[in-house]
Amino acid sequence: MEKAMKNQAHVFKRHLTTLVLLILISITHASATQFISKLMNSDNGLPSNNVNQVLQDDDGFMWMATREGLARYDGYAFVNFTQLAHAPSIDNNIGVLDMDHANRLLWIRTSTFNNLCYDLHHARYVDYTGRNDQYRPYQRMYHAKNNDVWLYNDLYGARRVRYANNQFNTIDYTPKNRKLTTCKVNRINEDCTGRIWMATDKGIYSVDLAGKVTAMSKNAALYMNVSEDGRQIMFLCLNGQMLVYGSNGKILTRQQIPAAMRNYKKVNADFCWKGQWMLFTDKGAFAYSLKMKSFSQPIYCQVD
Repeated sequence: MEKAMKNQAHVFKRHLTTLVLLILISITHASATQFISKLMNSDNGLPSNNVNQVLQDDDGFMWMATREGLARYDGYAFVNFTQLAHAPSIDNNIGVLDMDHANRLLWIRTSTFNNLCYDLHHARYVDYTGRNDQYRPYQRMYHAKNNDVWLYNDLYGARRVRYANNQFNTIDYTPKNRKLTTCKVNRINEDCTGRIWMATDKGIYSVDLAGKVTAMSKNAALYMNVSEDGRQIMFLCLNGQMLVYGSNGKILTRQQIPAAMRNYKKVNADFCWKGQWMLFTDKGAFAYSLKMKSFSQPIYCQVD
C-alpha cells in the first residue's frame, strides 16, 4: 500500500513538473512574441486610402480592393492594377473580392457590378465566357461548394461559371435559351447535395450538378435560405406563402406567413441559427422554427 502511494506521488510530481515546464515555455514564448504594426496608405504606394476588402492568396500575397483599383502587396511593396482587364470603360472602384483557392482564381466585382476573373497562376485576366462577354453586369454572386461561381440579377438571369481541366465552361440561364422563364433571379443558394436553388419572380427552380433545370413551383419567390445542415430550403413567396423543400426536391411544408408579417416590403437581413430562420423585415424581426413549423417574434430582436 505504502509502495503504491509512493508510486502515485512520483507520477503526480512528474506530471506537475511537466505542467510547470509547459507553462514556463508558454510564458517565455509569449513574452518573446512582438507584434509589429505598419500603416500603409497612398504614401506607401497604395492606389487609394479607401480599402473595401483584403484577401490573402496561397502564395502569401495580400490583395486589396480599393476605390482606385486592385492592389497586391508582398510585404515590401505594392503592385497596382489601376486599369482592370485592359478595359478602360470598367470602373476601378472595387467593392468585393472572392478567392477560389482550389483553382487559383481571384474574382473581382466593381461598383458597377462588373465581375472580372484574375488567373493567379498565369498572372492575367481571363475571359471566362470564351466570347468576350465577361463584362456583363451582375449584381450578386454565389460561390458554390464545388467552386462553381453563379452570377445573377433581375436583368440578365443567372450565369454559371465552372472551371475544370484548365478551361472555363459558362452557361447562361435565361428565357432566351429556355432554361428559365424569367430574367429576374432574386436569390441563389445550394443544399447539402450541391443542388442549386433559385428564387425568381416566376417561380422556384432547382439545378443539379449536371446543369439540368427543374421547375419546382410557379409561386414567385422573393427570399430564400437554406438550413444549417443544408437539408431544408425555405422560400418566402409573393402570395404570402412559406414553402419548405427537402434536399431530395420534395415539398415538406406549405403554409401562410403570419398576419403581422404579411405586409412586409423588404427583408433587410436573414440567417439560419439553431434550427430557426431569422428574418429582419421592415415590419419587425421574425423567427421560423423548422422543427415546430411555426413563426414567432423574438422579444430580444424587436426595436421599440
